[in-house]
Amino acid sequence: REQRADRHARDHDEANRAFTEASRLDPDCAMAWWGIAYANGPHINRPEMTPAQSTAAWDALQKAIARKDQGTLTEQALIEALAQRYASPAPANRSRHPTR
Repeated sequence: REQRADRHARDHDEANRAFTEASRLDPDCAMAWWGIAYANGPHINRPEMTPAQSTAAWDALQKAIARKDQGTLTEQALIEALAQRYASPAPANRSRHPTR
């Protein structure tokens, strides 16, 4: 399990697939939607987001926010923190956005 979590920390595409499957199995799981939003976001190996990734991240984040009250305080805090990372529409210049 830890190896899978560690791999997902480095392989955002695989994490996205896993969280998407989790959201399919349990559409009310806020952290599954959080994971989709997080995995679609910028990271050290891919600092820019495509328009499709921006849309997917925003849409999943909205689903996580709608379900966050079902989660633990830690999960709620993670969702709230991620809400500071994205905007709709996505900014053209993310250098002033809190991802860097």
